[in-house]
Amino acid sequence: MLSDIHVILILIPSTPVSSPRLHLPSSHSQLLQTAGGLTYVAEMHGRTPVGKMDHLACFLPALLALGVGAMTDFDPTRLPTADNTAMDHLRAAERLTETCMAMYTSQPTGIAPEFVEFNSGSLRAAASAPWNKLRPEAAEALFLMYRVTRDPKWREMGWTMFDAFNRNCRTKAGFSGLNDVRFTPASFNDEMPSYFLAETLKYFWLLFGDPAGPGVQIPLDQWVFNTEAHPLRVSF
Repeated sequence: MLSDIHVILILIPSTPVSSPRLHLPSSHSQLLQTAGGLTYVAEMHGRTPVGKMDHLACFLPALLALGVGAMTDFDPTRLPTADNTAMDHLRAAERLTETCMAMYTSQPTGIAPEFVEFNSGSLRAAASAPWNKLRPEAAEALFLMYRVTRDPKWREMGWTMFDAFNRNCRTKAGFSGLNDVRFTPASFNDEMPSYFLAETLKYFWLLFGDPAGPGVQIPLDQWVFNTEAHPLRVSF
């Protein structure tokens, strides 16, 4: 069951990023916090954490939020208020989702690069990977954070993100990834992966859908989205 899934995290607080060892609860995984207050998932080179977070890693706050939802029966009135595992996971999910959003808002285009670096103590786009491939992970995180907490701020963030896609990536024939998100106007890479329709836009649709609308509120205690965002019925 979802409530039996445990994510192992290691929280390493701010300054300096190169401080790899602290005695912290084993209920947390490669999370580093910069001096700017952004919590992110670091890569590990051997036993050394590296100040780098891929957009792909934005699936983790969605995973944590899903676990909290399973522990609370997806009832926002039952969200944890005391320090416990659910609260730890909810806090981590919130902070990581905020970092994923910052990947977007920190760029002139409002679009996230493939990954960001924190080696300078603040988030910046990596010169070696400034492109965007219309990936879905951040939209997925916003959708699940909203469904678990019902906090409208996640919808507002989602609209900011969707608007940036619409302004910068829309073409006459659909949408395109960008070659470099650090400059406007950004040039197209002339590619629209199938997952942009199957996942990215689907998560935006689910995020913005009317809660009372038919077919929009897929019950997350009855359905699970696979890696391509296809809903599969859960059976126990």
